[in-house]
Amino acid sequence: MRALLVALVALGVFGAVGAHAEEAPDPAIAQCIRDNAAAVEQAVVSLNDAVEFLTQKVCAVPVAANAERAREDASKKWADEMKANCERMKANAAKSDEDATMCDQNFDYSGFTLVAMRGALPETPAPADATALAAKLLLDLRLAHKNKTH
Repeated sequence: MRALLVALVALGVFGAVGAHAEEAPDPAIAQCIRDNAAAVEQAVVSLNDAVEFLTQKVCAVPVAANAERAREDASKKWADEMKANCERMKANAAKSDEDATMCDQNFDYSGFTLVAMRGALPETPAPADATALAAKLLLDLRLAHKNKTH
């Protein structure tokens, strides 16, 4: 039963983290990218490598904090949904064959999901909007430098 819960948690979190990535860049990530783009552009030749270095190494702390917030939000949402499901199952148990035994354990879903998520999910890459911002800034800087030399 708990293995199934871990699988459900993982599926729910991936969806929530993915949905989170379509919003505007997290302000802390955007600021880190803006503050460090010029130095990274000068130090790393390949733009692809520069984008990865900027978003995954230089700005790793705000990216990780953003990912943790997304996991915590998804965890809370999932725990709330599981609690509501249990309440529904308990209410319907007398009227149907629905199995509510899982809910009889007074299980703390919120604590379980946070622990399970930290151990079960791979490291989250930078959100797409942060990667796009880094790529645009680095490209603009690179083109500005090329235009000065020509």
